[in-house]
Amino acid sequence: MALSAFSRFLRLAEADNLGLVQIRPRKIYIMPTRYGFGFGLLLMLMLIGSINYANNLGFFLTFLLAGLGLVTILHTWRNLLGVELQAGRVNPIFAGDKANFEILLINKRRSERPDIRLQLKGSEAVETDLQNRSRQSLSLLLSAPRRGKLGLPRFSISTRYPTGLLRAWCYVELESECLVYPAPGKRIPPADMPD
Repeated sequence: MALSAFSRFLRLAEADNLGLVQIRPRKIYIMPTRYGFGFGLLLMLMLIGSINYANNLGFFLTFLLAGLGLVTILHTWRNLLGVELQAGRVNPIFAGDKANFEILLINKRRSERPDIRLQLKGSEAVETDLQNRSRQSLSLLLSAPRRGKLGLPRFSISTRYPTGLLRAWCYVELESECLVYPAPGKRIPPADMPD
């Protein structure tokens, strides 16, 4: 109940009429990684030490590193901004196998986008470096326990470029389905015919 209420407030990147998702500015979340929290703690300790000892070089280094942190926020956010995603081909499978959902990533920018990751909840991330003005496909694997139509659930696209201090991500919903056939039965060898 609480999870469904929370999901109403998520900023999802959803597909348009052509099935294309573009990552827009207000859809991106950004938070420090554990290294980012360590970096922030180190800056606080350096600031306290610089104030305590009235050390001008300490102030200089502290504010220089803080400026680097602020620039990192912008570059991490920009690495995801404007990436386009489209659902690719999905081949039918048998129940019990893993569905292979192909996701096409499109970079229309003149610069590359390093360290782009796609991840389904509860599975391992797949990552790539998107070259400038290119298209690249990645595959998300999802188990199919029973027959029927298996839809691609919400997944995330994220990056930790350039320093690994921050993680920017966006939740994406694409329309894609995999047809899951019933698992074939075990073959029973024919019984010997009595003479």
